[in-house]
Amino acid sequence: MAHGSWLMAHGSWLMVHGSWLMAYGSWLMAHGSWLMVHGSWLMAYGSWFMAHGSWLMAHSSWQQSAISNQLSAISYQQSAISYNLVDRFFKLL
Repeated sequence: MAHGSWLMAHGSWLMVHGSWLMAYGSWLMAHGSWLMVHGSWLMAYGSWFMAHGSWLMAHSSWQQSAISNQLSAISYQQSAISYNLVDRFFKLL
């Protein structure tokens, strides 16, 4: 009889503890799935930012190369003008 009551008490403790563990496990599963969805959204957003940043870097380097090409063309024109002026000066002498 004492053994039966001990088994009943132990069984009820196991049932309460098991239901608490089941509730905790379901909470962990829901939280984990929320974290997975949120993490994948963050990863997609981060990869979009990385792609956009690399596009911006490429675009700015393209603009810089275009500006440097224009500057080199201007310096080439200036050197051609100065060469013509020196040539005319020596022709006048």
